[in-house]
Amino acid sequence: MTSDELQDYYTFILKEVRDAGEYFLQSKNEAIAVEKKSAHELVTKYDKNIEALLVSKIRAKYPNHKFIGEEASEVANTKTTLTNDPTWIIDPVDGTTNFSRKIPMSGISVGLTINKEQILGVVNIPYLNEFYSALKGHRAFLNGEPIRCSNITDPKEAVLCYEIGAASRSTQYHKLIMSRLNVLMNEVLAVRCFGCPILSQCYVASGKLDVYQCDGLHPWDAAAGTIIVKEAGGSVMESSGEAFDVMQPNFLELLTADDINIETKNGNSWDLVTMYDRRIEDLLIDKLKQEYTDHKFIGEEESSAKKNIATLTDRPTWIIDPIDGTANFVKSMPLSCISVGLTIHKEQVLGIVYNPYMNELYTAVKGKGAFLNGRRVYTSGETELKKCLFDYELSLAIQNEHLRDLYLNRLHYIISKISGIRTYGSAALGLCYVACGRVDAYQCDGLFPWDAAAGSLIVREAGGFITDTSGKEFDLMKPNFLATATEVLAGEFMKIERMADSLLYNNKEIKFIVDECKFNGQKAK
Repeated sequence: MTSDELQDYYTFILKEVRDAGEYFLQSKNEAIAVEKKSAHELVTKYDKNIEALLVSKIRAKYPNHKFIGEEASEVANTKTTLTNDPTWIIDPVDGTTNFSRKIPMSGISVGLTINKEQILGVVNIPYLNEFYSALKGHRAFLNGEPIRCSNITDPKEAVLCYEIGAASRSTQYHKLIMSRLNVLMNEVLAVRCFGCPILSQCYVASGKLDVYQCDGLHPWDAAAGTIIVKEAGGSVMESSGEAFDVMQPNFLELLTADDINIETKNGNSWDLVTMYDRRIEDLLIDKLKQEYTDHKFIGEEESSAKKNIATLTDRPTWIIDPIDGTANFVKSMPLSCISVGLTIHKEQVLGIVYNPYMNELYTAVKGKGAFLNGRRVYTSGETELKKCLFDYELSLAIQNEHLRDLYLNRLHYIISKISGIRTYGSAALGLCYVACGRVDAYQCDGLFPWDAAAGSLIVREAGGFITDTSGKEFDLMKPNFLATATEVLAGEFMKIERMADSLLYNNKEIKFIVDECKFNGQKAK
């Protein structure tokens, strides 16, 4: 096979995957009907149509080539075998659960093998306008620009993405993943779970993530993303430590990117700050002070500098998080935002959350409903745990042993009861995702007022329910909370969590405590 022939394959498939992305985007304006292939596998007309479109285009150009496609393989219900023939391995919609809920983390993946060797990979994430590609020996690219993995070598500085939802597939995976998490929580900076393997692999390749791990995948989940990681300077290995096998992908991806100049706050390795946090907060406070001279402020960076959180009074008070999801921000992941809430007489009256990466503006005024870019939004209305997509902020478990035990013990009992799990690393966006129906529940403990001041009001105005994780009434100044699409769903979560907590603490009276997390006298994030 000549280099010119390989380049022709590459040029051809770039266009076809881009064109398929245009059809993918038509889903934005319609309710997506979903079928179940199995207890954990969903399919839509877009999965079927995109695969059929790509196969027909490739077959017309290369009639002797073979195919391994997700939908064709599922229909045939037979084990596919990789041969020496040129073989296109296609995932028409990776992250179908995300796709069906309009969560922007889903996309199209196409890989090519020749003589059983990975030759090229193309990944299109249409909602994010991110197009990743690699041809063996010719580097990796994002939207035509070269990309490199990060150069992180210390696990304590690493952002790990782990597909935790696989734990619900079998007792074996449940035991394996929970055991690994118990150890990993002590060794990494942050944990994420996006529910889209191809995007997570590309995030490793572009330095947005440092490590990605998933077990029990299919060839189409890894055929493109893994070669993109390799061409970006990263490594891919079986989680057992053996050589990676694209046909049986249980893998761990690691990296090598430029150092990011960030700081930690108050000696906490997990609490990051950049110049943008400070500048945005200063800008907002200056503008508001000019307009409302007698108003008060509670800001994340101001509170950190003073090592104290101001007391909430009856006076109008603006509560500001200049960048929620700073760990995502410094990695250029599009999951960070600006959050501003207003209280009057200690009551939440206004909330605004803006994600500039995705141009999504969530707003709510008490009694006026919740909105996304001016369009009224509502929660999913879900009441059943088994249909619930749950956003659980697992990275908070890194702060100390108490929170780690609490989080992982609850996860142990919840994971088999729900539809899926995500960890996005932004409290404000997690709440907004409940409000617009992208997820059905979001939970986090040990937060600050600025993490919840806007998002919690947006959830309520969208018809959702928010409660303290102990079952008490939600307290904005001590936000340990569960936000759900409905009060019924919150009750189902509470039943399991109270049982889990009781078993963890040997059936003693349960008192949820986060005081071990200290922020110089205040609770830590």
